Amino acid sequence: MLFISGISACKTLPKDRPMPLIAETGASIYSYIAQNTVYPQKALEEGIHGVVHIGFTVTKIGTVENIVIIKSAHKILDEAAQNVIRNIPHCLPAVENGVPQDTTFSIPIRFMKSY
Repeated sequence: MLFISGISACKTLPKDRPMPLIAETGASIYSYIAQNTVYPQKALEEGIHGVVHIGFTVTKIGTVENIVIIKSAHKILDEAAQNVIRNIPHCLPAVENGVPQDTTFSIPIRFMKSY
């Protein structure tokens, strides 16, 4: 199993496909999250901001499992972070020496109002 924290790996990444990719588009998980995270309107209106640290696994069959909030920012933001992860489409798993691998991620999702 690979463990990914932010954009750096805790284990040498495999040669064949170092990271899971979105099957339909070939985009990275990080790109998908950045493009699909929605700042909840209620959080904007109430001035709620922060960083949700979330963990999840992309399995060797390309599904997303084991979604867990590692560090909460606020219930509303936690739910938004979980929603974007829950909606990650089917993935091409990481492959090491021709063998699909589970990949565990631990990433921050930032909710900050821009001025």
